[in-house]
Amino acid sequence: MIVVIHVEGLAEIRTAFGQEAADDISGACRQAVRSYAPASAIVGEDDEHRLAVAALAPTAADARRLGAMIYRGCMEELARADSGLFPFVGVGVAFTGDVGYDLGALLRGARAAARRAAATPGASVLVDAPAASS
Repeated sequence: MIVVIHVEGLAEIRTAFGQEAADDISGACRQAVRSYAPASAIVGEDDEHRLAVAALAPTAADARRLGAMIYRGCMEELARADSGLFPFVGVGVAFTGDVGYDLGALLRGARAAARRAAATPGASVLVDAPAASS
């Protein structure tokens, strides 16, 4: 499974409040991922400068729970951040049981789900669902 963390409007925050505020927000999310991702997870940035986590999850429900834990960690760290800013954060999950083992497909699915989660009121974590076949 792949989890992608998307902070909505980070470029706009950088423009409006400065690099230090944007770095504070990025740092808070990085700290949350370090604290809440499993020790065996691979953590890094994708090519769109979003945090990405690759981890094992036996079921789609486990994958979503991990995404929810990371989201809660982001909220806790942002609440403690010095910037005082609280951007929309979306967490997207792509599960190999749904998407398969193609890394590109997993990343695309998790990114799209993270963007939707950040843009959807009341959504925090969304799981990429495969297109229904007709």
